[in-house]
Amino acid sequence: VGNGCAVMIMRTNVHSRQLLGTLLSCLLLPHAGSLRCTICSKGKTTPFVGDIETSDAFRAAVAARSYKHELIVIVATAERLLAAMQLVENLDRLGMEHVMLVGDSQAGCAALFLHAPHIGCVWDSFKLPMEGRDIGVVTGMAPLWHTRYRVMARAVRLRHNPLVMDSDVVLFDDPYRYFKAPPFRDFTILNQPEVLYDQGAYAQNVKPNGGVIYVQNADPAGPAAWLTAETVDRPLRWIEDRFNTSMAGGLYTWCCYLDQDCFTDALSSVQTGRPFWHWSINVCTHEWYKNQTKPLWENITASLDQAVSRAWRMATHQLPAWMAPVAGANDTTIKWFPMRLPNYQGVWPQQYGGNLYPATRGNMSRAFLRQLADDCDCPLWADPEDASPATLARWRATPTEKFGFLPPWTVLGYFPRGRLGYWNPSLLEGGPPQQLIGHAHYIPDTDASIGKNVMKMLHGHYDWVLADEVTRGAVFFANQHTGKVQGVDSRKVLELPRLLALHPRIRLEETAGWEELQAMLLGLAQVATLSGRTVLWPDVPCRAPWINERSGRIHHLPLDMRQEWMPHGARGALSCSWMYLMTEPCMFDQRGMLSLEYAHYAHKYRLRYALDPARHNTAFVPGTLRGINTSTPLASQMVVLRDHDARDHLAAFRDEQVVYVAHPVQLVYRNATFEAEFNSRFNACQALSHWHVADLAKNDPFRQPRAHRIRMHAGTLRKGRLFSRGMLLNATGAPTRLIPIPRPVNATCNCTQPQLSGTARARSLLDVYAWEASDSVVAESDSSGYDHG
Repeated sequence: VGNGCAVMIMRTNVHSRQLLGTLLSCLLLPHAGSLRCTICSKGKTTPFVGDIETSDAFRAAVAARSYKHELIVIVATAERLLAAMQLVENLDRLGMEHVMLVGDSQAGCAALFLHAPHIGCVWDSFKLPMEGRDIGVVTGMAPLWHTRYRVMARAVRLRHNPLVMDSDVVLFDDPYRYFKAPPFRDFTILNQPEVLYDQGAYAQNVKPNGGVIYVQNADPAGPAAWLTAETVDRPLRWIEDRFNTSMAGGLYTWCCYLDQDCFTDALSSVQTGRPFWHWSINVCTHEWYKNQTKPLWENITASLDQAVSRAWRMATHQLPAWMAPVAGANDTTIKWFPMRLPNYQGVWPQQYGGNLYPATRGNMSRAFLRQLADDCDCPLWADPEDASPATLARWRATPTEKFGFLPPWTVLGYFPRGRLGYWNPSLLEGGPPQQLIGHAHYIPDTDASIGKNVMKMLHGHYDWVLADEVTRGAVFFANQHTGKVQGVDSRKVLELPRLLALHPRIRLEETAGWEELQAMLLGLAQVATLSGRTVLWPDVPCRAPWINERSGRIHHLPLDMRQEWMPHGARGALSCSWMYLMTEPCMFDQRGMLSLEYAHYAHKYRLRYALDPARHNTAFVPGTLRGINTSTPLASQMVVLRDHDARDHLAAFRDEQVVYVAHPVQLVYRNATFEAEFNSRFNACQALSHWHVADLAKNDPFRQPRAHRIRMHAGTLRKGRLFSRGMLLNATGAPTRLIPIPRPVNATCNCTQPQLSGTARARSLLDVYAWEASDSVVAESDSSGYDHG
């Protein structure tokens, strides 16, 4: 089988059922690897490598990398090329190869070319200068993002249709199939809206997101061409002016450095037909300037808001029948406006903030205009700063073009839509995902280096074989050191993680809340540190009442569960991954592995190691622990062990690749070195900090908490003596320091201990197990005054 099928099969690193599905699709479908593609460019482009600053070079690059005047633009750096390569692979499976990879330098392109020689890589020797008194708050990615918009603007001038995408997106279907059909084919610019939290905010949103922008059939001298060029031109003019003009208007020098911000700023100009600085004046103005000119500034922002809001329109369109299953409806509503080429018309109204352009152009902006003129053998647009009769006549004759925000089912972020289950086909009764393009975008309380990749893993769009190639074996988060995870530097890759996991028979849905889960995870992290292992952070069944606390709906759309969980899996058996664990201090440097990663780990190493739980690799078996109530679910009780006893017990399992903990445990530290090692390793893992998680929960308060059922009690290992009693809590502000909480005086003991009041017990995180101490108790005290028998 040909045309990409072999690549699909070779890279299908999945179980036999999924592999069979891939084989069948390759054998039965005419375009395997390019299902239903509208712009089927696979094998029909040529690679290009080079500097695109000159017009000749840029035209050659576009000719090599485009197909039928369509061009997909993706930027990447050598340090973070894995996401870009995953997106290229995603496009390849859909039959699309007309990609232009844009690197930040010739050296950066060398790394990209290594993994995508069939595409190549381009760079621009012009670099956006990083200057200004506020430059410290600007990300180092700003110059590359600036280059991305420069490529887009130049492609529009060449009468090509650029599709610009961030690398943290997933394409569930061929986007051209939709963009070239009604109602979307009538829009010149289709853009993702900046909706962060709630997809219902689509109608109120007025800000674009730079993650997905598509420009089609644009006039090279029309408003869309001007808008894309102005996004590049505006910051150049302020920089070459040394920010004198913008600072005189009260603006920070970081204003417009980020491409999306400047695109938003320029958008107000094509909405009103005048050069406007709506976003800059609203967002970038110094507080001292606002206070000094308060009535004037407030009037200006109100006038700008009113002028811009008048442009927006809402329209409902009937969808083609084949589009309805993806949309989840027979029609769709699109927020849009007609773009008009701006012109100042001889006056700069002070009610709108006046003129924020420098009086004269400098070398950089003049060079950019020359570049645009040279790229296309066609005139530039009517100059917005020229109010001569001839220019105004040409300006008035310029047709409008339509700008539309893509509705949520076409393009939106994971948090406002993906976590609701719309991207999971198992919840759709055999239908396709109700999403065309999914964008990781903003996933709260996760590090981008982890959360954005996890989003692709959740939905089966993460190529593990490709990841292994790109990262040079550092395919797991535990094998990585920093957010620069691509394996292109000379560092040594860490060894294959040796894991410590909860035994699968421990039913985490039996826990009564996150505090109990956190107590178990803390114990796992303690034992993993003690034994030199990596924690396999467990998923929790989404049916746990404290996760699915709102409506009990976990089988139908939209899912309605707590926002800090990422659901995945099959209908009726959804698992939830905790976002709070998806940070570098919980994962990197052999700290942790997610269950999503373990699926690949087990698939790859099952023949080399005995990975399934059995007697030879299961520690803390209830039969070795005294005092356990075997009639109580394991998830409802926890044993507290002394550090060196646990270490001696674990020594018997040192040769096992995976060790399972058969009973939840926590440690009490008697050895300062052991405690220091744990603090050094997990002190910054905020998922283990009770204070931090409780603080995050304030944004989404839990409903009436259920009574805590977990019992924490002292335990012994075989012939060991009883050595600890009471519960362990996290100290406020010190997430890994353990504070002993005395047990109630209802057990025989040869020591004295204060009685806990009812109020104190009610405030305890977990109730204390009432136990009868054995005759072998030996009292020991520490400086805290609490006894540790």
